[in-house]
Amino acid sequence: MAASTTLLDVQTTPWGLEYSIHECPRRHRDDVAALFPGTPLDGMLVIPTCQQAQMDLVQMGQKVEDEKDRLLERFVEFAKVVCERLAAAGHWADYIDPCSGLPMVHRGTNAVYGEVEALVTLLGYKTQNAGCCKIILHPKWGSSVYPASMFAKAPLEARADNCYKWWPHNQQHSSQGTEEAARPGWPGAGMSAFEEVGVAPELIRAVEELGWTLPTPIQAECVPLILGGGDIMAAAETGSGKTGAFALPVLQIVHEAIRTRQRSRQNAPAGGGNGGADAPPACVLNAEDRDSVVAISPDGLRCQARSEQAWGGVRGTVGAFGGRVYYEATVSDEGLCRVGWSTQAASLDLGTDRHSFGFGGTGKKSHNRSFDSYGEPYGLNDTVGCLLDCQGGSIAFTKNGQQLGPAFQLPQYLQGQALYPAICLKNAELAVNFGATPFKHGPPPGFVGLASVPRSATASWQDTPSSSGADRKPLAIILEPARDLAEQTHNNFTAFRKFLTDPALRNELFVGGTNPQAQVRALQEGLDIVVGTPGRVMDFIETGKLPCDQVKFFVLDEADRLLDTGNQELIMKMFRRFPQAGAGVSRLQVLLFSATLHSPEVRALADKICQNPIIIDLKGKDAVPETVDHVLVRCDPQEDRSWLQSNPEVFTDNIHALDRTGQPNLDTRENWSEAVKRLKQRYLQRIIDAFQMDQCLIFCRTNFDCDNLEKFLNSLGGGAGGFRGKRETGKENPYSCCVLAGARSMDERRAALEAFKEGDVRFLICTDVAARGIDIQGLPYVINMTLPDRSEDYIHRVGRVGRADTMGLAISLVSSVPEKVWYCTVKGIKPWLAPDAKNTRTNEQGGHTIWYDEPQLLQDVEKRLTRPIPALAADLSLPSEIAARVAGTQAGSGGAAQYGQQRGGGVSKDVMERVQAVRPAVQELARLEHQAQTSFFQLKRKWAAVA
Repeated sequence: MAASTTLLDVQTTPWGLEYSIHECPRRHRDDVAALFPGTPLDGMLVIPTCQQAQMDLVQMGQKVEDEKDRLLERFVEFAKVVCERLAAAGHWADYIDPCSGLPMVHRGTNAVYGEVEALVTLLGYKTQNAGCCKIILHPKWGSSVYPASMFAKAPLEARADNCYKWWPHNQQHSSQGTEEAARPGWPGAGMSAFEEVGVAPELIRAVEELGWTLPTPIQAECVPLILGGGDIMAAAETGSGKTGAFALPVLQIVHEAIRTRQRSRQNAPAGGGNGGADAPPACVLNAEDRDSVVAISPDGLRCQARSEQAWGGVRGTVGAFGGRVYYEATVSDEGLCRVGWSTQAASLDLGTDRHSFGFGGTGKKSHNRSFDSYGEPYGLNDTVGCLLDCQGGSIAFTKNGQQLGPAFQLPQYLQGQALYPAICLKNAELAVNFGATPFKHGPPPGFVGLASVPRSATASWQDTPSSSGADRKPLAIILEPARDLAEQTHNNFTAFRKFLTDPALRNELFVGGTNPQAQVRALQEGLDIVVGTPGRVMDFIETGKLPCDQVKFFVLDEADRLLDTGNQELIMKMFRRFPQAGAGVSRLQVLLFSATLHSPEVRALADKICQNPIIIDLKGKDAVPETVDHVLVRCDPQEDRSWLQSNPEVFTDNIHALDRTGQPNLDTRENWSEAVKRLKQRYLQRIIDAFQMDQCLIFCRTNFDCDNLEKFLNSLGGGAGGFRGKRETGKENPYSCCVLAGARSMDERRAALEAFKEGDVRFLICTDVAARGIDIQGLPYVINMTLPDRSEDYIHRVGRVGRADTMGLAISLVSSVPEKVWYCTVKGIKPWLAPDAKNTRTNEQGGHTIWYDEPQLLQDVEKRLTRPIPALAADLSLPSEIAARVAGTQAGSGGAAQYGQQRGGGVSKDVMERVQAVRPAVQELARLEHQAQTSFFQLKRKWAAVA
């Protein structure tokens, strides 16, 4: 059956995605017709794709979900560009979102596509029953596979050519600055303000081109502290310039470090070997490949580390990948030592990763942070011999000439790689002998000193063939929680480093959905700064392609979001790879930026990775401006029966599709739960009308709730459908809206936000995640259709209003009865599209729902605000105490609340604070100007009298 419809057998792209091309089979034509209504099916091609996952996707857990997200991003970017290319050539094309099953290019249908059934029909793949769904079984990969599909009406050759030859790293991304990067500075100030916080002239020139004249408060606080070598925990509002707060000092210190290293190499005497054509280069301890706490003698054959808390590591300048090699290490002072071998990609903390092997003085061998008993302890005056058998693929050690037996068998991935002598010390001193002078005990039969190994079997640290680019290893790693944020930060770094030359800095973006070969090539050519998402960065570290032994900066941007997505274990695993020793500007600096510094998760992470961090909190624990008024509307369907109205129609989430509901006298939880869903949308309409809202941000729990509310508001506006683009006549209807939710494409989200900012629609419906980072000046209203399940998310939501000393109103619709809501523990499934008796059960019963207790959530919010939230009056007017205060701050407005405008009609609080901050400097400048002018005229009169 599969063969009769197959036009092109399974092919593999250069980056590992499998695809094949088929005529649309008869049994799927009805499904495809429902997917693309109005599109003729003649010549329709189906292109199923598969990617190999790094784990079994049948399992559950955060790692599995992260892997699915990685593969999803990779497929979407691939499919989007392929479809765009075909469309540009005049061919119809589309692709399916694997999560929702919906088309991504040609919308207008709720029909979904089943990837699993398609692979069974087209390729004859088998399936596995996983209870709630079927799992495809790949012939080679089993259930470690991620399927996705594309469609096209194009010649077979065009489709195959575009699938195979597309490489993500060839795509040109926009280099325009982001809203944050283009943020204008304070007018009327010179660049001396950036000079005062220590920013280099080259960076000042770059920010001047971006229109910055004064550092923002977060920049003024953070930049000098980071330049001074301290760890930072900082919180500031969105749009406050926090990317510049860490990017400018990181770029400056990285550039200075590279220039210093280049000067030291230019001034260093040329190293030499023994003069022969095949003589190996002289091997000594490498002053360029060590922790800062390690001191090396002038001859390069003795090292010491005097830190009692931290280990300090160092490697030799020459490694071996052939022959049977030996070197000796003699302990010359009390302390702890580890000796052994490692690749250039390994951490200097010997034996704690997959690329190094150590033997410690306590009688333990170590590899990949596994410490096992081996040989016997050694200490002061003992000599340890380190043996590397490149031919047999093994490592062994001796003590005072006595062989201790095999210690390690080299894994396959290290066969043929150069291994370098490696030493790690804690408050100890050690001397090494690589064979240039006689050994104390001599190597065992068949082994020779490293100094005697032919050059053809050795590698120098300066010309090592590893993929890391030995001359330029990353000095800074910046993690972002999402791909778009990582790309934004990467673009900012690129803009800021524009005038840093001799040498020019190199930064690269490491995110899913892009071809890793571009990043491999960047590492091979030498890389200074890595910006990326945790999963992709860790992939490169674990495979040894991204070396960590010289990292000076570890930056966690949006740290609370990084933790929300379950990355704490991965962050800690990454952190342990970085050099931990050093002091002052030579130590690893951890810079942690977060929307809040007060969540237990952020605090716990900081305790583990920061050393005496300086806290810069420009938001505060409950950082809701005093200009925000908080009110609620209690929604009680037992009291207010307007939920029984049938016009206009209210769309709910299908969670009670199998329950008996809609009865005014039916006293069941399910009935009142469905009733309150309908009632809240009725209340929303009344609130909009009562306040005559022109602009409001509306928060919903889920993407599906956003879709339903969009339908409801559009029906209120006459059922004309959703926003259709900018009109010269202004807003389309009093209830015009757009949706900003994760299920929408990136282009849709950008268009929705732009339409809302420009005033082309009145209401922006969004989820918590999608709205994170939104900064809309003068936003008057925010409405919570449902309270968030965490009080800190309430703070994030209402923080969208009341900015820059403008008045803002936050309205929350709070149910008086328990409400049943969807709560899926498995990512990617959409039970609301086809609710059944199983998936509508609660989580405890094996389903995907929970009962929401909003009165309890309200108590949590009020506790965080340290005050109760008053309710709107029956006519939806403001509570008297708020109305009186608003009237007092709105002189000349007749007492009406002017939300979205400056409080009191005067200069904003932020501007006043800035004026007060610069007042002393301006006064001093005026005094100096007066002094200079007076001096000039006095001199003029003096010399006029002489003349």
